[in-house]
Amino acid sequence: MKKRNLIKIIFLVGLVGVFLTGCGLDLNSGQSVDDKLTVATSIYPLSDIATNIGGEKINVVNILSAGSSPHTFDLNPSDVKKISRAKILFSIGHGLDAWTNDVVNSAPDVEIFVVDEGIDLMEFGFEHGDEHEDEHENSVDGENKDPHYWLSADNAKIMAENVAAKLSLLTPENKEYYEANLAAYVKELDDVKKEITGKLAQIKSRKLIVFHESWNYFAREYDLEIVGVFESAPGIEPTVKYLKNLYDVAKEHNIEAVFSEPQLSPETIKPFVEDLKIKLFVLDPLGGLGDKNSLIKILKYNADTLYEALK
Repeated sequence: MKKRNLIKIIFLVGLVGVFLTGCGLDLNSGQSVDDKLTVATSIYPLSDIATNIGGEKINVVNILSAGSSPHTFDLNPSDVKKISRAKILFSIGHGLDAWTNDVVNSAPDVEIFVVDEGIDLMEFGFEHGDEHEDEHENSVDGENKDPHYWLSADNAKIMAENVAAKLSLLTPENKEYYEANLAAYVKELDDVKKEITGKLAQIKSRKLIVFHESWNYFAREYDLEIVGVFESAPGIEPTVKYLKNLYDVAKEHNIEAVFSEPQLSPETIKPFVEDLKIKLFVLDPLGGLGDKNSLIKILKYNADTLYEALK
């Protein structure tokens, strides 16, 4: 065979291979060309949990980009395309990632799985008054549950167990692999909880004023008390009366520092901090950027921030 013809054959075989590879992903099967299960997640901490459990057996597609707020996120066509390649979408639920409801119509073959089974859900405790009592973003059909449950190491273990159980149902041949990863991850979460408990035991003040009511589970786990919030939900500006009460709360509890979040605008909080001459620190519930590239690192970052602010 002439060399030129051989080259042509190799080239054509390569093209066919590329074509078959491109067609080898059934968009509704959740199975990628490398035979890994493809799963989608709504937020970064949940993506990290799925990655820790699924390891090399799955492909994880996270929808909410790092640094963005789930409260202002809208699903776009490119997001739908990503989700349609997955077998399942792991969700937080309770209004935090309400945009997942749109997936039912746009990608009906993708199962939406809320990972809250077995978690003791808390209720929101702060409102701005009668004029806002029906506006809470996370009130779904009268529900007032706080969805920020991943900010507890104990809850993260339950979430990981739920993810492992679901992955085992989808690909039972990998069950032992998922369970081994789960055991290792649970130990990491136990270790970080012990570390954070020891660190926060040293702070002199356990009372917090935070920007957004994201920290109830974290506070419960480490014996902290949230005495005030600036916004009961993103986008709901505090009234003048509410801010006056918050000033009184800060003075009553000798608050020396308050906490904002990188995903939300701090403009509301700045005059408050300047007037009371107190410090402003940043807590991050979502992470995904810089050195906060795992849920465990997110928990440690927030503990370190609280320690520096309140020691």
